[in-house]
Amino acid sequence: MAAPETFALRQRVLRPHQTPDEMALPGDDDPETAHFAARPPDGTVVGTASVRRQAPPWDPGDAGAWRLRGMATAPEMRGMGVGARILGAVVDHVAGRGGGLLWCNARTAAVSLYERGGMQTRGEVWEEEAIGPHVAMWRRVPDRSCPTMPAMPDAGARISAQDVAHVARLARLELSDEELALFTEQLAAVLDHAADVASLDTSAVAPTAHPLPLDNVLRDDEPRPPLDREEVLSQAPEVENGRFKVPRILGEAP
Repeated sequence: MAAPETFALRQRVLRPHQTPDEMALPGDDDPETAHFAARPPDGTVVGTASVRRQAPPWDPGDAGAWRLRGMATAPEMRGMGVGARILGAVVDHVAGRGGGLLWCNARTAAVSLYERGGMQTRGEVWEEEAIGPHVAMWRRVPDRSCPTMPAMPDAGARISAQDVAHVARLARLELSDEELALFTEQLAAVLDHAADVASLDTSAVAPTAHPLPLDNVLRDDEPRPPLDREEVLSQAPEVENGRFKVPRILGEAP
């Protein structure tokens, strides 16, 4: 897509104090710059991002680095996976062109989204005038032989207190600060265990629904005499008219 198609959403989400005509970023028209968009059936752009080849300020000699910019999701579409899909498409794009690193200057409000996409923060938070607090983020890009498998982030980046608070809000749960800290620690431990399991080589293990062999143990279906009715009833505390007699359930008619 062309860069101008992203301007309206960039302006609406990222820089409402400016006009759409002011949304062009340096390098938007470079041949290597790629622009991504998410569109529902009506064609409206509800998610967007751009990426171009550019070294990060902490390693100006990195020729394999790409910079993510202008990433925005329409407020009414947040929480639906739009941002995650766009970020995944960006990673695949960079990997397909031999890129080794993806970085961006992220708004602090979006840090959890980037962390879920395998990125991690670098350095201190700074204030971008008229826009808000930002922090640098980066991630290694996976080899093209496995383009859809994101790099596993550090254990501490897999889930944050902000992630837990977000899920709690979706579930209409009110958590205290102590509960938030506890659940974040517990969920991180669960994800750590899942990561340990995922790291195992199971290429020689046949698919199975149970780790142990299971066999049904059934007797042969042969007719046998039934239990003697009188003998069975003789074991009950009370019997009436050839049936077990039990206390009446409260509220039922006799």
